[in-house]
Amino acid sequence: MIPLRFRIIRPYLASFIHKRFDRPPLPEVFHWLFQPGKEKRALRYVEDRRDHGSFTEIRFYGHEQPFFYPNDASWIDFCQTADEVFNSRNWHHFISDETPVKPNDTIVDCGAAEGLFSFYVARHVKKVYAIEPIPMWHAAMDKTFQAFDNVEVKKVGVGHANAEMRMTNDEIYSRVSAKGELKIPIRTIDSMFAEDSVPVTFLKADIEGFEFPMLLGAQETIRENRPKISLTMYHGSNHFLEVQEFLLNIHNDYRFRLRGIAENGNPVLMQAY
Repeated sequence: MIPLRFRIIRPYLASFIHKRFDRPPLPEVFHWLFQPGKEKRALRYVEDRRDHGSFTEIRFYGHEQPFFYPNDASWIDFCQTADEVFNSRNWHHFISDETPVKPNDTIVDCGAAEGLFSFYVARHVKKVYAIEPIPMWHAAMDKTFQAFDNVEVKKVGVGHANAEMRMTNDEIYSRVSAKGELKIPIRTIDSMFAEDSVPVTFLKADIEGFEFPMLLGAQETIRENRPKISLTMYHGSNHFLEVQEFLLNIHNDYRFRLRGIAENGNPVLMQAY
């Protein structure tokens, strides 16, 4: 079976005819196409794993605290996320030389899901707010972060206004949908942080195409703090030029870095710094 990642070949070749942004260097493309499978990539970072009731307890190399993952969640999706979080060569990796994490950072992790990105950065920064609306992840994050005094889990979704919305219950692929079986409280970033003058310095989001509505509800937070921003752009509803224009209207000195190319021709990630 041909790996799904080979679907990027068509938009990559099309970029030679209709250039939308700087295409990834060819060595990066070859690395992306011919890298090992998800589980093999993820297990490079896993020192030990064992059953722990309804969770899998995972020990990562270099991390003292254990991480807990629900047994009824997809293992291969965990492997995909682990490589994204730990592997700096992965186009989905949110940290870069332009958007580093620093000891005084306050990080807002929108779409925390199982909490792995929050877990990864927590030992390097002052404070992490892990924002996740889907209930299946909450018990695992509560268990993982009970030993952390600098991580706060917020069990809501984020958007352009405070409201209640329906979402599907599809693990890491859950998204806003009128047909969704879950009723989820939605809060703006500003209502959670700007109103209390929380100094947000790093804003990360992977929220299934809801990244721009999240930014609409974060204007005051961005204006007051000018945080580093790292967002997924591969969802079809996103347009990186629209996001760039929006951010430049708040701070005209933002600079941008695009990473990778997705099967729909969008960048995989956009970073503002």
